[in-house]
Amino acid sequence: MASISSLVNLSSVQFLPICASSSSLFPPFQKTRQHSKPKRHHALRVACSGDTNRRDILIGLGGLYGATSLSSNLSALGAPLSPPDPTNCVTSTVLTPENGTFKIECCPPPPFTDYVIPASNNTQFRIRKAAHLVDDEYIAKYKEAIRRMKALPDDDPRSFKQQAAVHCAYCANGYKQKGFPKNFDVHGSWIFLPFHRWYLYFFERILGSLIGDPTFALPYWTWNHPNGMRMPSIFTTDTTAPLYDPLRDPRHLSAFMDLNYNFGKEDNPHVNPTIKQINFNLVIVYNAMMPKEEDFFGKLFRAGDDPDHHYGSLETLHNIIHGWTGDNTNPNSNGCGKYGQHNYQEDLGAISMMSKIVSIPRRAAPKQAFKVRKTLLTLQLPLTLDSILRTTINRPKVGANPLEKEVLEIELEYDKGQRLGFDVFINDEDDDDIGPLDAEFGGSFVTLPDHPNQTKVSSYSLRIPLNNLLQALDAINDESITVTLCPKYGKKPATIKGIKIERVPLLK
Repeated sequence: MASISSLVNLSSVQFLPICASSSSLFPPFQKTRQHSKPKRHHALRVACSGDTNRRDILIGLGGLYGATSLSSNLSALGAPLSPPDPTNCVTSTVLTPENGTFKIECCPPPPFTDYVIPASNNTQFRIRKAAHLVDDEYIAKYKEAIRRMKALPDDDPRSFKQQAAVHCAYCANGYKQKGFPKNFDVHGSWIFLPFHRWYLYFFERILGSLIGDPTFALPYWTWNHPNGMRMPSIFTTDTTAPLYDPLRDPRHLSAFMDLNYNFGKEDNPHVNPTIKQINFNLVIVYNAMMPKEEDFFGKLFRAGDDPDHHYGSLETLHNIIHGWTGDNTNPNSNGCGKYGQHNYQEDLGAISMMSKIVSIPRRAAPKQAFKVRKTLLTLQLPLTLDSILRTTINRPKVGANPLEKEVLEIELEYDKGQRLGFDVFINDEDDDDIGPLDAEFGGSFVTLPDHPNQTKVSSYSLRIPLNNLLQALDAINDESITVTLCPKYGKKPATIKGIKIERVPLLK
């Protein structure tokens, strides 16, 4: 079996500089909130380059320039993360709906061979289409490919069970880091996107080989566009089809997507979308696409690092989608079209690297009914986020270095065995309704129930870029900012350990 672990030098992710002419993405909004000082807003514009080869962008994002082996000292702390050894894979542990655990065998069957990247002139050109736009001929082909994959013996490395086991082993503590006793986890860091790109690549190639079509390509779910903000019907309408997965939330099968979904309130999804709901979704996607590379992909994961989750904004979107689609009574339900959704992560990665922020208009939206704690210049941390927290944070020296940016960093601990979510707002000066359509909205923390480890408590550093946000609020020259944390859902609230602003260098 070809080992995914041998494919990518995970320190080799390339970032490509891109920019060009702009086009309007959102309709103009009229701001309805009143502030103690006037705020500016502009029409959001996104700049996309027509000169940049899309394939080159995706290759750069996926780290295809990496080698299949590492020459660095694998025992050195902080060295590039080495691929795990498939011969040392162990039984994984996953959660039950009752918050218990059970063992599952996810290790790949031998023999193991390193994959050799084919020469470009030997590859077939494949076109991926939006799932809501595919025709009947494609759907029939896709169903047949999945049917044949599921019909393979379980010990066949191409089988559906073995393909699911690949993901299981890499995210449910099946592997240890080479030279270290710590787990290897492909979620919660900058390796999230390159791993899943390779994972999809092989899944797609296997499907094509099973139906004798080297040009077969997976569909992708365009949940950032209003026309695609529902579960694609190819996964929901035919319960007897190979594409159907019963581990989905039945309330959301035909509902319009809610990227601001609150698991803590009564579920009443919209079948017919409102303009407000569409704008909610667009703003949340936009916010996730605009951070610089290190905040978009996630924290660096080096050899010897603890696999604590430090999601990039891309993976936060991924968590929201899985939470929306999956059966929330089952912590292991990854939801609708896992491969279709991860396929779209690649396109979002390309879009974000081709985009340039100009400005974003927003308006008020309802917030949750939590009691607000008194604003303090300095909070006595740690504090449990069981109600709204608001504090004032001093900024570093204004305008110190144009080659640096300001990042709000919120250190927290949370229970990895549960769903948890809260929102962050900057310079929210009153107790009026506020939400993602407001310019004060900084971002969200969203996590899914994780596979159990030695401890369920995980440390996390939520990072929110501030420069563009402060410019939109006319606060770029202010000496301090007000930070508001608003809990949304979670049986066990997060513990806030620290809140600070730091200046970090811009990546070139």
